[in-house]
Amino acid sequence: MTAVWLRWRALFSVLAQVLWHYRLTVVTVLAAMYGIISAVTEPPMWANIFIGAIGLLTATAEIVTLRTRARSIVFQARTNDDYHDVTYAERDRGHAVRAGTDVGQFYLSESDLMRGRDIPAVVDDKPFSLPDRFAPWSIGFLLRRIRSATLHNGSVVGLSSDLPTDSTDLRDVHLRKCDYFNFVGTNILAAYDLREAGSFSTKQDGRSLFLDDRSAQPIRFARSQLANVMGVSTLAFTIDGFVVLVVQSTGSLNSPGLVAPSGSGALEQQDLPSDPDSNDSLQQIVTRGASRELSEECQLQDSEILTTEVLGYGR
Repeated sequence: MTAVWLRWRALFSVLAQVLWHYRLTVVTVLAAMYGIISAVTEPPMWANIFIGAIGLLTATAEIVTLRTRARSIVFQARTNDDYHDVTYAERDRGHAVRAGTDVGQFYLSESDLMRGRDIPAVVDDKPFSLPDRFAPWSIGFLLRRIRSATLHNGSVVGLSSDLPTDSTDLRDVHLRKCDYFNFVGTNILAAYDLREAGSFSTKQDGRSLFLDDRSAQPIRFARSQLANVMGVSTLAFTIDGFVVLVVQSTGSLNSPGLVAPSGSGALEQQDLPSDPDSNDSLQQIVTRGASRELSEECQLQDSEILTTEVLGYGR
């Protein structure tokens, strides 16, 4: 073979790989061009059949590729991770709260401040978007969660900055709009380690998604790539001295079949101020969300909720 032929064969080989890699884009462009041609002329029947067959084969190949890729990833739950290193690193900021396999950190300074001073809150103009690093596995993980829990993609609110700890530095707390599936595909995913099927080597350490490797402390919200949806929970006490509790359904994502607070869920975008120029505090937004959850889960009217106090903040 001549050098020219070898060069052209190599070029065509690379071109074929590029076209296959961008096969959906190529087929879409061809279909668009064919549509334009069809608008000005009458293509033969064989051309219609050919274009339809190419589209069907490409779509089938893409589905097979995506399913194969999804099945090659194993999501390994860290059920034995007690996070003692994290709670030890955070010991000066608060104390750990353990419930079943879940571990939370109750922050003292932030909670004291929330009980004593209004904290200004602003909503970022730019909503949360899923980072590229999550693209290879977030959809596969979401599909697995949907098969085991009842999920709906609500319009929720995440934290994009940390809460202030001192009244002398009462800076704005930044919130951003996102959706619940982003929360599942980032924060919930972070409770799992990812590895290739048939291999014990870790492909993605879930801890690295929300913890600093050196300090074992949570990554600050301003640097975090997770949705960091805000949860709100409330305990309702009746005027005759009873506490209202609910039992979660078996389809609940976090606590299936367990006794839960009177109202508990994610802060939703409807809880945000309707006026963008509003000066609502973080406590006012949280109170709206907690009261809404209480009304929804306990079938209460707004007029039946006499007063609400924000008691604390945890992560």
